[in-house]
This record gives sequence, C-alpha cells and structure tokens, in this order.
Amino acid sequence: MKCKDIERMLKESRELTPDAALCRRILDQKVPAVDVPNVARSASERPVRSRMAWRMIPIAAALLLVMTATLTGVGMYRAEYETVYIDINPSVELSVNRFERVINVTYLNTDAEDCFEALALTNKGVEKSIDLIIDALDDDGYLKEQNTLYIGVSGKGEAQAEKLLEKVSARANQAQTEKGHTVEIRSASITDEERQAAKDMGISPNKYQLIEEIVSDNPSFDPSDLRDMKMRDLREMLGKKEKEHKNDSEEREHPAGEKEKPAVDKSEKENGKKQDIPTESAKNSRDEKKNENANVGNPQERREDASDKITGKDKKASS
Repeated sequence: MKCKDIERMLKESRELTPDAALCRRILDQKVPAVDVPNVARSASERPVRSRMAWRMIPIAAALLLVMTATLTGVGMYRAEYETVYIDINPSVELSVNRFERVINVTYLNTDAEDCFEALALTNKGVEKSIDLIIDALDDDGYLKEQNTLYIGVSGKGEAQAEKLLEKVSARANQAQTEKGHTVEIRSASITDEERQAAKDMGISPNKYQLIEEIVSDNPSFDPSDLRDMKMRDLREMLGKKEKEHKNDSEEREHPAGEKEKPAVDKSEKENGKKQDIPTESAKNSRDEKKNENANVGNPQERREDASDKITGKDKKASS
C-alpha cells in the first residue's frame, strides 16, 4: 500500500469520527428516569397470577362437569320413554319418562278433558296417576259392570313396556277393587304401526285395536264408520260377534241329531236299571226257594220233619 492511500484513509476516518464538542453535548443530555420499582413489582406479581390461573382450571372443569350432568339429567327427564293409553270412554294419553314420571298429558276426547283436567298429573309417578284417574272415573260414574277399561302401553324397549303394562294394569285393578268395583280390564302392548295408524285416524290406539278386531271378524264394516262410536258400543258389537262364533262352533261340534241320542241312551239305561230292581213278591219267592234248598241239603232236618209228620198221623189215627 502506498503512502497516499494511507493518508487518504486517515483523512476519511477523521471526517467520520464525531468531534469532541458533539460527544460532549450528547453526554450532557438528560436521560428520562425509569420507574424501576414498578417494573420490579409487576415482575413479582407474574408468578402469583400464574399460580392462581392453574388453580382455577380444576374448579372450572368441575363446574363444567356439573353443568353437563345437569343438562343431561334434565334432557333425560323431559324425554318421552313410554306412553300409557287409558280408555273407558274418556281416552287419555300419558307420556312417561324413563323414571316412570308423567311428563305430559294428552286428552284424546272431550270426555277425558272434562274428567281429568283438574288432576294435575304432570310430574307425578305413573302409579299415583293411575290412582287419581280411577278416582275420577269412579266419581263420574264410569266404573260400571257393563263397561270395560282398556290399558295399552307403547315404548322404545319391548321388555320395559311389558313390565310397565303389568304394573299399570295391576294398580288399576287394585284401585277399582278397593272402591268395590269389578270392571273388566283389558291390557295390550301397542306397536309403533298401530300407534301411527291410530294417530292418522284421530283415535286412541286401544280404540284402533278394538275396531281392527271387529273388522277382522266382519270385513263389511268400514273402520271410518266405527271411529266415532263409544268404546262401550264397540265392545257390545264385538261381544255379539264372539257369541255368534261360539254358538256356530258348538253346532259344528254337536249337530242337532247327535244331541238327542245321548238323552235316549240315558233313558234306556235308566229303564234297564229299573227292570233289574226286584219286586217284593219276587224277593219272597226267592227266599222260600232258598229255604227249600237249604232243607234238601240237610239230612238231619229232613228226618226230623219226617218224624214229625209220622207222629202227627199216629195222633190222628188214635183219636
């Protein structure tokens, strides 16, 4: 490197280096003070806040769990699990949850609304509701011998629905017996198809089953013509058909000609028994004959009889 180059570089460095006066002015400027205590306090608070946040996590999780369980329980309580239908002519539908509590009541005709509206069955147990319904039916005079109480149950689980059907039927029978009534109770499970068909017709499933039974015996009937009839009238119609079928089956098993024959045979048997009964004269003749045979068979008695006869003859000759 030449001397000229070195001189040039020194000259440039001197130009770039600030002078002493400028450095002195920069150093003399006041720098704003920093609030060191505040910084220290915020730094000391950070661990405390962090610890509190970690402590709140399990509490929040517990609250979330409680809220979830509560909402789930409320949802299960309000969910319809089974449905109980009661018909005598007032027809009522009870929606029951899985805890066997009534969560909704539907009146299927005006008679049911007039009879059961004041009972307040919602949130009551199903058995308690049955007791109240039987009380109301008794007060309004529906529990008569000519009436029939129909109970049906539909549900999501077939086994559980059957169990509830037995329980409700037994409770209804017990309640009416305690009041001195003997109304016939007919209970049956209800399928989803029957429930939907009854809903389409605007009637209860119990009434739908009764109409179907009548129509199956007599296809000439139109179900739509029977939907407005009372349960008692439908039951009487079905009872007449059942009686006719019973008479027809008896006639097929025992025709008219065969019915009279046993009576004749019986009278002949009685006459034969009468002929076998011995008369008084026949008894006497048999006894005399028996005595004669007994005398013939005993020689000693024969000799005594002969001697008696000879002695009698001698007495007559001497006289």
